[in-house]
Amino acid sequence: MTAFTTLVCSPLPSEAEAAQQKSWVTYTPLLLPTSVSTREPTVKLKESHAVISGAGTTGLRTWEAALHLGSYLCSSENARSSYAKDKHVLELGAGTGFLSILCAKHLGAKHVTATDGDAGVVEALKENLFYNDVERDVSAGVMRWGWTLKGSLVEHQVEEYGDVDTVLGADVTYDKAVIPSLVSTIRHVFETWPRANVLIAATIRNEQTFAPFEHACKRSDFGVIEVDYALPQMREQTCLFRSADVPIRILRISAPLTMKDSSAI
Repeated sequence: MTAFTTLVCSPLPSEAEAAQQKSWVTYTPLLLPTSVSTREPTVKLKESHAVISGAGTTGLRTWEAALHLGSYLCSSENARSSYAKDKHVLELGAGTGFLSILCAKHLGAKHVTATDGDAGVVEALKENLFYNDVERDVSAGVMRWGWTLKGSLVEHQVEEYGDVDTVLGADVTYDKAVIPSLVSTIRHVFETWPRANVLIAATIRNEQTFAPFEHACKRSDFGVIEVDYALPQMREQTCLFRSADVPIRILRISAPLTMKDSSAI
């Protein structure tokens, strides 16, 4: 009652201040009975409701494409075993860390390396790792797209946990300016781990933004297949609720055949 009275008597923050404040959000993924997790089936994140933070980053909230990709990974044992279970997962543009925590806490990943290009986002991500008790299962650090992987956090994690098997990215294609760097990083991944699978989920707010990413992947001779996982209407969703007003697509990207063939020699 003392805390309640204090809150009631406190002046309301301005709209600008309120937009930048963070709050706890608890997500409850719908896990199959065969789930490898014995933990409480939740992912608890401290995040901002603002689309863009005061520092200019979009990484302090969980976006719809991450929820959709997470729902896909939870949807079947096949999806889970193909991309998460017993796999070393690398997340690009991890933001709040929803996908990384989901894979480590509930989907049986061997290890997750969560990366983001913003140091402030990474610090906030580490706080979310702590509250979900996955600090030992997830390593977090800054990773600049387009830079070499040599000497990076990813390379150090590979020494301990083995090759990267799966790369995840959600809502990382919203800005055409970063697409060349993103595709360059995917190419670096394939040059190092040609058998890796890359899953990129994107909310298609503007086809003119997403199309350049697809074209860049095809110019790089990547294999590109759209995952057949429809976005259910809101009334049909049972967990990880996300807007169905705008389409969300998931692409599975694989290395050029020349890279795969050379790795087998």
